[in-house]
Parts: sequence; C-alpha cells; structure tokens
Amino acid sequence: LSINVSGQGAVLENRYLKCTLSFADGPLISELVNKFVKSNIMDGGSRMFKVFHSGNRIRNESFRLIDSSVKNVKNSAGVVDSSILKTTWQCAQAPLTLVLSIKLDNTPDMKWNVDITNTGSDEEIYAVACPLLEHIRIGQQVSDDEFFYPLESGMCGSLDYELRGY
Repeated sequence: LSINVSGQGAVLENRYLKCTLSFADGPLISELVNKFVKSNIMDGGSRMFKVFHSGNRIRNESFRLIDSSVKNVKNSAGVVDSSILKTTWQCAQAPLTLVLSIKLDNTPDMKWNVDITNTGSDEEIYAVACPLLEHIRIGQQVSDDEFFYPLESGMCGSLDYELRGY
C-alpha cells in the first residue's frame, strides 16, 4: 500500500491496482492497472473530474495544482491501514478551489471525494462529476465493452453512444 507524489503526478498502488495520475496538463488519470489481469485497463488518459457552471463545462486545463499531501492512517497496532492523497486545485477560468481526496486501502476499491469552494463574491452553483473514467477497456476489444456510466445516469448497454459534456 503506497501513494507516491512527485511534482508532475502521483502513483497510488496496492496489491489490487496501480493508478497513475498526471498533474502537468490538467488533472488526468493516465494509467489504471488491474493487477488481477495484469493489464492497464485504460486506452487513453481520463480527466479526474469534470466541473460545470451555468450549463457550461469548465476546462480541466484551467485547473492548476496548488497543494498536495499524503496522510497515512494507522490501526491500533501501528500498521498503515489506508492512505489518503489530498490535492488542491485552483481554477483560472472561475473563482473556485477544488479539493480532491483519494483514499486507498487494502481492498480493490479507491474512494474519491471532491469539495468545491466558491472563492468569488457572487453566489454561484457548481456541479462536479468525479471520478470520470473515460477510455476504459474491460475486454480485449473496446468495441465489445458494456458498462454503467454514472455521469449519464444509466446503463448504456450495447447501444452505440457518445459522451459529450455540455
């Protein structure tokens, strides 16, 4: 169980998965390795989150990392049970700060949490989708993959579809 942060990104890893994040050109998930099948299940980078304001998407490239930290949580025996990566992002396109926390433990799950703070003087409403898992490859042929996509609020099934952010 480890979370390693560098200036350009982070690697979260346990015995089930390895998730590589890139902070350089907007927040991206650049790799997601399923250790059970020993394969990167992403066919390309995926945005870590998507923020909306007044029906418009705020470009992820306008977010800049301003802080990151790792907190290790130990059990009563002093052994690390989980680690939490906390990243703070400042938006150049809108008056907001976004804090993204990712908790990794000794299970196959990661727990993602986002808090948005309006730093402007006007009352504004922002919406966020996180994590945004784009370009997932579940089987050998991407065209054969069928999965639930929560941003679209339903099962895509075996229908042809295209995800668009408005």
